[in-house]
Amino acid sequence: MYVCKNKNKSNFRGVKVAAAEYSNQSVSRAFEVLRCFDIARRPLYISAIAAMTGLPVPTAFRFVRVLEHEGIVEKLDSGAYRPSLALLRLGFATLDSMDLVQFADTRLKALAEDTMETVNLGVLDRLDVRYLIRMRNADLVTADIRVGSLLPSASTSMGKLLLAYLPEPELEARLDRLDYSKARGVNAIRTSGKLHTELQEIRERGWSYQDEELEYGLRSIAAPVRNHHGTVIAAINIAVPASRWSIVELVDKFLGQLVDCGNQISRDIGFNRAFDNDTLLHRGSGITSSSAGAATETVQELGGTAE
Repeated sequence: MYVCKNKNKSNFRGVKVAAAEYSNQSVSRAFEVLRCFDIARRPLYISAIAAMTGLPVPTAFRFVRVLEHEGIVEKLDSGAYRPSLALLRLGFATLDSMDLVQFADTRLKALAEDTMETVNLGVLDRLDVRYLIRMRNADLVTADIRVGSLLPSASTSMGKLLLAYLPEPELEARLDRLDYSKARGVNAIRTSGKLHTELQEIRERGWSYQDEELEYGLRSIAAPVRNHHGTVIAAINIAVPASRWSIVELVDKFLGQLVDCGNQISRDIGFNRAFDNDTLLHRGSGITSSSAGAATETVQELGGTAE
């Protein structure tokens, strides 16, 4: 009989590990139950789980029922349990994230070298954007942002783009919980209604921008990254000092490269159909036009001023 209960500060495979600074016995036991499915590679009855973990049958039953309630395992007609599709999706999400950083790093390095500007990759983490890759130009004003940083989604180009592509019920659930006080920029969005309107516009054109919303003196544009299902799972952006670039100039100069980079990363991680640049560049208000008339009209639509 294989027992995966941890009695000597070792994990279930017998490999010594350092004692955690913080631990929770219930969480640890729930993971022991899940590891049993990895070992057995088949549906398990409560009695088998109890034997493998060394837990009393009533205790094993209690943990399995909690996992079932949370949608992590499911009960079969036979009475045995197996991991659910929800757990499988979590596994695929982990693989996506690993592939994402691995493939995006090379693409973003090339983009940073070509544009000589700061480029970032981020994902939505509850109500914020978490930075997974950051390649910073020395003259950018936000020197305190680094890999792992969390920034408010409502005032960042990547955050707004990621919010825009959420399913509507999920978006509605987050809008009222967003903290609009964290943004220090002069053009920061302060209400859910205004944000919702802008998110609709972002979905229509397929990319986003922020114009001195997060911080004074900072502008950026963002494009999506999609997984093999076509779902937007991340965003990349180019961030520049407002003193050097107007929104019109930023879009006209870099949007094509940014969208192309997002498409390349998407293809690298399995998305076999990407929007072409022309589709996105000419969608919406015509921001990429270099004519003076179109630029002036675009700036007015954005509510900003060209420098």
